[in-house]
Amino acid sequence: MNLGLDASLTHDLHRDDPDRFWCLVPTAPGQRQAAAALLALNQELGRIPGQVTQPMAGFIRLEWWREAIAEARAGQPRRH
Repeated sequence: MNLGLDASLTHDLHRDDPDRFWCLVPTAPGQRQAAAALLALNQELGRIPGQVTQPMAGFIRLEWWREAIAEARAGQPRRH
């Protein structure tokens, strides 16, 4: 389904969380990109507990995202 979004993003969202993916369909076309970004961030943050074995490593990942979002809001998105 073409929602006017990046195909790899929609594929990953649909594969990993189809219920939330379908929430994008009734979303206004002008708001889909922002909604998809929030869903993708939720997905990424939800993976952290399965990726780390030590609490501090999880904290570091969450802190990286907090800083990345703050930089993006300031107009200086990170390249990674």
